[in-house]
Amino acid sequence: LISTLVCGQWIMASSFAPHLQSAKPFTTTTILFSLKPAAIPLMDSGKALARSGELLIDATSTSTMDSYGGGLSAAGANIRNAGDCVAQAAASCRFKTAAELVCDEMREAATCLLEAVDDLKKGVDDANVDDNKELSGQIEALIPSMQSSGTNLEKAGEGILKRT
Repeated sequence: LISTLVCGQWIMASSFAPHLQSAKPFTTTTILFSLKPAAIPLMDSGKALARSGELLIDATSTSTMDSYGGGLSAAGANIRNAGDCVAQAAASCRFKTAAELVCDEMREAATCLLEAVDDLKKGVDDANVDDNKELSGQIEALIPSMQSSGTNLEKAGEGILKRT
C-alpha cells in the first residue's frame, strides 16, 4: 500500500487499485489585521492597573493599616504586574508581527489577576485575624470583579490567538 499527500488529502494506491483517486485542491484563508488601534487604550489601561496595584501596596504600609507583606499587599503586587503585562501588550500592538506577543502578554496579565484573587482571599483572612470586619468586607467586595477581569482578559488573549 502506497500513500501520498497531495494538496492536503491522502491518495491511496495499492496493487489491487493501481489508479489514483483525484485529489481536490484546497484553499487556506489568511486573515490580516492590525492591533495598532488598540495600542493607546491598552497602554492607558495598563498604566492605570499598574498604578492601582502600587497604591494598594502603599496603602498596606501605612500606620493605620499596617498589613504590609500580607495577602493584600501581595494582591497589589500581582495587580501591578498585570498592569505591566497589559502595557507591554500595548507596546507590542504597534508592530505588524506582534499578535502572538500581545496574546501572551494579555494571558499573562490574566494569570496575574487570577493570582491576585487568591491573594485577596488571604487578605480577607488577614483582616479577619486583625478583627477588622470593615476591611474584610471591602476586600471581599473586590474579589468578584477581579475574578471577572482575569477571566475576561484570558478570553481576550485567547480570542486574539484564535483570531475570532
